[in-house]
Amino acid sequence: MLTQAVEAEVADFLANLKAADGHQRVVRQGHLPEREVMTGIGPVTLRQPRVRDR
Repeated sequence: MLTQAVEAEVADFLANLKAADGHQRVVRQGHLPEREVMTGIGPVTLRQPRVRDR
């Protein structure tokens, strides 16, 4: 569920960033390496999306 929330946040962020000429100013570029995040219910594996500024 945490991964879905991060993916949705990145998608929303990218949807709102267009240059004056209509091109994307920031683009997705894969994912960072997987890592474990400690939560209140235990460790959760997370893949963080990478974005690149043009």
